[in-house]
Amino acid sequence: VGVGCWLLQPPWFARGPRTAASIAIVLVHLPFSVWYHVCLSRRALEHAIENWPRRLDQSFVHLNCMVLSWSLSKSAAYSWGCTLMNTYFVFRLCFRRPGALERMVNIGAGVFLYGMAGLARGDVEEFVKAVCWFVVGAGAMICRLGGWGHSIMHMCLGG
Repeated sequence: VGVGCWLLQPPWFARGPRTAASIAIVLVHLPFSVWYHVCLSRRALEHAIENWPRRLDQSFVHLNCMVLSWSLSKSAAYSWGCTLMNTYFVFRLCFRRPGALERMVNIGAGVFLYGMAGLARGDVEEFVKAVCWFVVGAGAMICRLGGWGHSIMHMCLGG
């Protein structure tokens, strides 16, 4: 059963537009995330929080939240609500300069909202597991852990 099942699966782009959109938005976000994190690790940023690489990285996180809410939800009204909220968060990032805590809360709200779409669809076990990993990652980020909190948060979130 094992390997044979993987060989018989259709390619990701043939699994439907929701799957293709989910994978595509992650790939679109990737270069912005890598750019910010490389700049951060090389200490190339004058200010670690208030800079354009971080704004773009976090803006694309919110764009991910928008697309994933559409991909996971069966409700257009719910998806529009998630899209409007994440659009507001991006506006705040780019034009209002929120502090570090507001940025984390906004990212958390965006991720939680698209996760709720899966919960509404009946994916209770997956939702509970995701919330547990999210809480552990958020805790690591908040506690800093000697500078490793950010990295641990990414490992908990799978990337």
